[in-house]
Amino acid sequence: MIQDLRMVNTAVQTRAPHVPDPHTLLNSLKSSRKYFSVIDLSNAFFSVPVHPDSQFWFAFTYKNSKFTFTRLPQGYSDSPTIFTQAITNCLADFQCSANSQILVYVDDILVASNDAESCLKDSLALLQHLHKTGNKVSKSKLQWVKTTVQYLGHTLTGEGRQIQSGRQETILNTPKPQTKKQMMQFLGLVNYCRQYIPHYAEKTQPLSEMIHGQQMEMNDKISWTPLTEAAFVNLKQDIHSSTTLILPDYSKPFTQTVDCRNGFMTSVLLQKHGDKQRPVAFYSKKLDQVAQALPVCVQAVSAAALAISSSADVVLFHPLTLLVPHAVDVLLLQGRLGLLSPARHLSYTAILMSQPHITIQRCNILNPATLLPTPADGDPHNCIEATDNLQLPRPDLKDTPLPDSLIWFVDGSCSKTETGKTQTGYAIVQTPDLVIEAKSLPPHFSAQAAEIIALTRACELASGQPLTVYTDSQYAFSTVHCFAKQWERRGMVTSSGKPITHSQLLLRLLRAVLLPSALAICKCQAHTSGKDPVSFGNRFADEVAKSASQGVFGSSDLFTAQITDSLIDHTVLADMQVHTPAAEKQLWKVKGATLSADGLYVAHDKPVLPKSLFKAAALVSHGPCHVSTEGMAHLIKQHFTTYNLESYLRHFCRSCVICAKHNAQGNVRPKRGQFPQAKYPFQMLHMDFIELTQSGPYKYCLVIVDAFSKWVEIIPTAKNDALTVAKALCKTIIANHGIPEVIYSGNGPHFVNEVIQNMANHLGIKLKNHCAYHPASAGLVERNNATIKNRLRKCMAETKKPWPECLDLVKLYMRITPNNLGLTPFEIIYGRPYKLPLVNKDLQKTEDELTLADYMKMIILSKESQTANTWPISSPVLQDKTPAVTPGDWVFI
Repeated sequence: MIQDLRMVNTAVQTRAPHVPDPHTLLNSLKSSRKYFSVIDLSNAFFSVPVHPDSQFWFAFTYKNSKFTFTRLPQGYSDSPTIFTQAITNCLADFQCSANSQILVYVDDILVASNDAESCLKDSLALLQHLHKTGNKVSKSKLQWVKTTVQYLGHTLTGEGRQIQSGRQETILNTPKPQTKKQMMQFLGLVNYCRQYIPHYAEKTQPLSEMIHGQQMEMNDKISWTPLTEAAFVNLKQDIHSSTTLILPDYSKPFTQTVDCRNGFMTSVLLQKHGDKQRPVAFYSKKLDQVAQALPVCVQAVSAAALAISSSADVVLFHPLTLLVPHAVDVLLLQGRLGLLSPARHLSYTAILMSQPHITIQRCNILNPATLLPTPADGDPHNCIEATDNLQLPRPDLKDTPLPDSLIWFVDGSCSKTETGKTQTGYAIVQTPDLVIEAKSLPPHFSAQAAEIIALTRACELASGQPLTVYTDSQYAFSTVHCFAKQWERRGMVTSSGKPITHSQLLLRLLRAVLLPSALAICKCQAHTSGKDPVSFGNRFADEVAKSASQGVFGSSDLFTAQITDSLIDHTVLADMQVHTPAAEKQLWKVKGATLSADGLYVAHDKPVLPKSLFKAAALVSHGPCHVSTEGMAHLIKQHFTTYNLESYLRHFCRSCVICAKHNAQGNVRPKRGQFPQAKYPFQMLHMDFIELTQSGPYKYCLVIVDAFSKWVEIIPTAKNDALTVAKALCKTIIANHGIPEVIYSGNGPHFVNEVIQNMANHLGIKLKNHCAYHPASAGLVERNNATIKNRLRKCMAETKKPWPECLDLVKLYMRITPNNLGLTPFEIIYGRPYKLPLVNKDLQKTEDELTLADYMKMIILSKESQTANTWPISSPVLQDKTPAVTPGDWVFI
């Protein structure tokens, strides 16, 4: 039966691991041990009971019956750790003789002794101790007092350790993998034996590249080549013919040889056995991408540091002599090593030079780590000189002026015009007033690119002549003297694998610096007011470069088709423009495109990209990072003039499967929620507290708003607690308006409280809370809170009274303010308008001062007010008791 405990392992907090590493455990075995016994504990995990309070974790259902494990189950992540701790406690009070030692790996126990008698005696004593502590031993797996035993996948003998024969047979009988998953299984099986195989990383590299060099699913078929088939066969042969590794003897010093071959560190740890050096372990690893681009001498430094780190768990700070084929210590201590970053240089120095147990020696014999000479080997050489020469693009490149040479000054300029257009240019000048060359460049070139172009053109124009060039650009100077050659060896990519900016320009510069017969590229300060020739020449170059960027000296056609990031090849672009349909070419001409000297259609100082190349440009700009539509358009338009490109890029990104899976779909949004509509007054209430300044006993106001009529109750309180809320609801709302169905409130303790919950349960009120940290969900009461505070401030300023005395005026204002339907909360609740004063007299005038116009205005306002506040109430018609008067009757006046 197999139980899947992955969810349990995820939910349980994992303990600190207590299981030792097999290789580290075997390294602790003394080399004097000749006889061994291997004891395998039976029912190992099942011998540890599980506490009843924890047994529910392992419950399961089988055939409609429920079961659980009462013993430690297989598959639980902490089972090995718990059992290792338990068996360690069992063996804590067991002492073996001085001629023996005991190794414990989970349920496998090894007794190793110097002689057979000690091995027999200590093995029996251990069995008796295990019996007393309640453990059981598997008789069928018992290996009793032998000179050769199988333990942890290794064959242990008095001579050392070998790969277990059963593991060898498994690897040799493994068929050729057909899928990525099968290849990973095979490499994982072989990787356990990598310490027995020299150059393991280099030998397995073709197999690793076959599955990891491209994007593949686990069940995808792999394509075999003669190279990978040869690597597969050779790896099996190395497993079959693997050597015996001796166990480390810490009473003797270690010797470790290391070398770097084809970008791989290869090393072997040795110890003297008799009069010969015998291997303890083989180490190999691929150098990182930065280290692979370093010169051979500096690669040896990286390989040495990597080898020391790999063998540290075996050497354990015992005396070690490191044999290297290059002057590693001299390079670290005396060389400048500008090829290494400060962090990497400090790391290598700490590993190789700061550990007192390590002695570095240059290997003057056949290096066992390499065995065969490589093309980089040869006559003894000075590593510092060789490194400095390989760091420069030409060995004789100087950073100080050359005597009897041309002296030129170069500069690049990039700025924005008043309309926001970029203008770029470069200049090459010679003092006092000679302009060698000055041209404007397309606007997509930056100031750094202009500096590189100026330096390149200076070297090309001085072909065959000695030249000294001054530049004020630290970027151009450092690129030539420190980084360009290293980037070229690395394939013009950064340490993270991204393309180097201006890679094509830098490659052209590396070719150009070889043209002069002698070359010195010197750095000078920028924007100085000095009167020396260098400062004067730099200012002159800066002025000419600014004028060149404005088009004073004309534009350069040499770099018009220079695509900085190699989006489209120049030849391909020219060919596709030639075969572009006539209608599309006519559109280019209408938009202002012209034919340049090299046969390219150019508009706005950039070549025109035909529609037939839209897909190629989209594929390159989209890249493995799957750049967005805007990013692709920005990148392409830096180098080309395009027409109707955006619509194609949008369609391209929509059809990308990976983008569709991972991009956030902004147009798919959930429907905005809203509160249900109340059907009658005081069915649904919203309430909240507002905090004001202390005024008498009051500091807070409980605001309650009816969702149907928007009727507002403002209750001043001394505290903002649950008891205050309950009293206010009972005295103000329930007593006057009845029991509401739903009350919405915040998430504070004065609302989410046992007192409020009990009151709501007894009265049948549903309590609901607004969304935390989302004020819009409490918009009704929040808007009223703001209105209350604003009106209170105005009333207090007008009446000079404290805010509790102004609350009635504020409530009156809010209850008679009409809504968007023209009805006030008062009218909705009481069914009639609020009664207002009939006459609004001007208090500033007495009756004697009133004019006829004032009197007529009062009559009109009185009539309007009387009409607006008079409710049409039907009343019985009063009988006119006045006697009828007819013409001719006598009346008294």
